Amino acid sequence: MTRRYDTDEQNNQQMASDNRLRLLEQIDSPWKLIRQGSKLGIDGVKHFFGLTFLFGVVNGLLFLAAIIKLFFSTVNTISIIGLLLVALVGVGAISYTIYRVNRYIILNTIQFIYQSLEPFFLKVCGKVIDKSAKLFENNTQLDNRALAQTIDFSKLVHEEFQKLPRLIRWGITFTLELVPFMDILIELKSDVREGHRDDAVQKLFEYVDEFIQNTVFAKNNNDWVWWGLPLNMAISIILMIMMIK
Repeated sequence: MTRRYDTDEQNNQQMASDNRLRLLEQIDSPWKLIRQGSKLGIDGVKHFFGLTFLFGVVNGLLFLAAIIKLFFSTVNTISIIGLLLVALVGVGAISYTIYRVNRYIILNTIQFIYQSLEPFFLKVCGKVIDKSAKLFENNTQLDNRALAQTIDFSKLVHEEFQKLPRLIRWGITFTLELVPFMDILIELKSDVREGHRDDAVQKLFEYVDEFIQNTVFAKNNNDWVWWGLPLNMAISIILMIMMIK
């Protein structure tokens, strides 16, 4: 009974993942992904506008403080440069925030459709093993650079998911590029050389799956705000103190 329940639950999860994948095919812009993310169970609007507003307000106030300080200080080249640097830090911080939040939303989206992507990741593992076998045969030193020269993850993703928006394809490619394939390929060297391809592919897939689940997805959060915002404020305040006198 439990086994049947587990199977039904897995089937339901697979269907939900497939439905999300079909929904994603209709999203053709980053803004649509943010706005319609709630249909996928992703609270993109909250994260995007919340953090962008936070950094925008903080940096706006810092820039206003710099202007007021400049008004009551001696206006010279250094103070003007200081004001411009405060503005530049603010723009940089807001831009970085937008990038990190978008990355968070994209990886969160990949997580929600991950079950539908598993066959593709298994296929990628097969290609990695095949390419590695050739490198081992040629006694080529196996490293990230050698692997990157033989396998174009971006091309593989594009060929497999042409209907998906470019943003999501980038997310899948980005996820693959985070996986340290070299760590496990060295351990699988004997299996590959002895021709145990299927075993090697399965072991590699299990490693990749565990890494993606426990590292990429598990660490996909916005905790960077706790150090990013104080750092942003500290740099701007130091610039005001040191340059606007």
